Amino acid sequence: MSELNKIKSTIKQTVADVIDYQSHGTARWWTWVLVGLALDLLITLSLSIVFDFSIAAAHISGYFVAAITTSLFRNIWQSKYISKPEKLRFWVIAILVLGIRGGITGSLVVWGVSEPVALVLGVTAGWFATCCIEVYYHYIDATANSRTMYWTLLTLGLVGCVIVLRICYLGILEATPQEAYYWNYSIRLAPGYLDHPPMVAVLIWIGEWLFGHSEFGLRFASYLCGLALLSFVYLFSRRLADQATALVATTLAALLPYYFFGSGLLITPDAPLAVAWIMCLYFFHRVLVGGEKRAWYGVGISLGLGMLSKYTIALLGPAALCYILLDRKSRHWFFRPEPYLAITLSVAIFSPVIFWNATHDWASFRFQTQDRFLDIPEFSLHILFENIIAIVTPLPLLVLPLLFSKQWRKERSTSDAQAQEANRNRMFVACFVLLPLAVFVWNSLTNEPRANWTGPIWLALLPTMAWTIVQAGELRWSWLSTLLRKSATPVLIGILVFYTFTLHYLTLGIPGVEYPRGIARLLGWPQAAKQLAVIQQEIIHESGKAPVIVGLDSYFMASKFSFYGTPEYLGTDCQKMPGASSTPSLRATGHHLLGDKSLMFSYWDPPAAFRGRSMILVSRSPQDLDDTRVARFFGHLSPETQPLLLVKHGFGSPDSTINQYYYRIAYDYQPPQT
Repeated sequence: MSELNKIKSTIKQTVADVIDYQSHGTARWWTWVLVGLALDLLITLSLSIVFDFSIAAAHISGYFVAAITTSLFRNIWQSKYISKPEKLRFWVIAILVLGIRGGITGSLVVWGVSEPVALVLGVTAGWFATCCIEVYYHYIDATANSRTMYWTLLTLGLVGCVIVLRICYLGILEATPQEAYYWNYSIRLAPGYLDHPPMVAVLIWIGEWLFGHSEFGLRFASYLCGLALLSFVYLFSRRLADQATALVATTLAALLPYYFFGSGLLITPDAPLAVAWIMCLYFFHRVLVGGEKRAWYGVGISLGLGMLSKYTIALLGPAALCYILLDRKSRHWFFRPEPYLAITLSVAIFSPVIFWNATHDWASFRFQTQDRFLDIPEFSLHILFENIIAIVTPLPLLVLPLLFSKQWRKERSTSDAQAQEANRNRMFVACFVLLPLAVFVWNSLTNEPRANWTGPIWLALLPTMAWTIVQAGELRWSWLSTLLRKSATPVLIGILVFYTFTLHYLTLGIPGVEYPRGIARLLGWPQAAKQLAVIQQEIIHESGKAPVIVGLDSYFMASKFSFYGTPEYLGTDCQKMPGASSTPSLRATGHHLLGDKSLMFSYWDPPAAFRGRSMILVSRSPQDLDDTRVARFFGHLSPETQPLLLVKHGFGSPDSTINQYYYRIAYDYQPPQT
């Protein structure tokens, strides 16, 4: 039986055992599950309805009381001692289950389901997840002696948890400033923008066309990008290694921070970029190593789509050229028409961006090239490596030296054909990792790199990273073998647990854990937008015209207030305000109106268009609103600066203040002289 058939058979048997848990005694096991579910519902609903606990406090308390009680009585019934590994397993399962049911409950509440009904559905789904995870752990234990099957089952479970976790929190995590900024792209669709190509705008537009203006609609396309990324990582890795290695590589693509958040959850240009990047790698491997000439068209399409996402993907062109020059079998492509047809196809797909730049003084190309080097030179190589560790963990740096070694395994006889294939694969990975990395290393010698810049580079290294984990016992280097063998499983599970805790904390909160003031850029903006809507209504009542919200930073505040200052979020709250006859949106823009820079807001909102308008100036610091800084742009100002509270919705508990910003009303705007 092939590996794939074994995996299919195992999955079918696992699903069957969720329904009929024979190894633990079906009737007894289901009895404890139903007792736990009933006790959990009783406690959770009592705390929520009778004692007015928040959703988070109620469902966490209910689960722990029910899970601990049933676990103790179950083990006493079976006269079983609870070992330390079993205690650790209990806490892992508890956090994962709490994260899943918390996300389901919060999402249902956001979608308009009443809290009691949402809690019942969330708690029930949580206990079903508990059953699945317990059966899953049973099979993990049963296959511990087979490293291939162990990693196959472990990775399938981890990837499944990631997919479920993302969909649970897709619509209840507040939009980040970057996401809100790209949403402003989507309501002003164009062939190009100052700082990025248009793909992210198109994806957001499609998501909101399907699901309306919401966080779920905003991010839905990113979720699909995450699924596409995992699929192509598997296909690419399967060409380089065996089934288990490909599954582990897919798990790394699901769990490493850059891919978990950047492609699959948050919507940024990195989401489509990562998909296009791995598609390019897949088709390039089929062409350069596999010799499939038709795959050149896949290269052209994926490269063109990548250029519509983010210009970084252009680095794959020199990487491919480097491989062709080094690999004797690939040099014949210089004399074939297919590569040139692929280049033509990619340029045709990318042509709208070229047109936009040609009609806007090449603004985007200049912004991403020469404008990046206008800052004072500063050595930042250490920051580059700090960023790498933060977005993909130290694992890539640990295995990177393997690319310079011809023999990874312990002494083992292989045929010449196998050795040649392994060398070509190694050289392929080396070219597509080291050349793009060298560009960023060179840049960091004089310029500070952004945290996410190197993220897609490591996609080419994922199969190598996965192979070292699966085949740790075969490595020549004993220290690396020991490190990977002992740390891989707890690190991967630990990362997933950390994500679960973090998502629950940022959305529903954790009882007793306060939000730090520095997290204000992420949370509290829907309530702040409603406060500004009240002020806006007062100004409309006085002057008959809506004011403009001006965030005194480049784009964060303007983007947030634009996204949350819409009728979908202001809605009925505004209509209940005294004297409010309608629910106007907040018109927000950046501080280019006061002579600074605001990225695309400078293009969308020319200062001359706002002459004579009233404005609400918002800043993180009251000093930014002093007369000495803003008075020259206005006829007069309100006498005092007022606080603007960033308040986090409590999901059943009192709303909590995250931070305090400041605002001041300004009248009769006069644009700065150009």
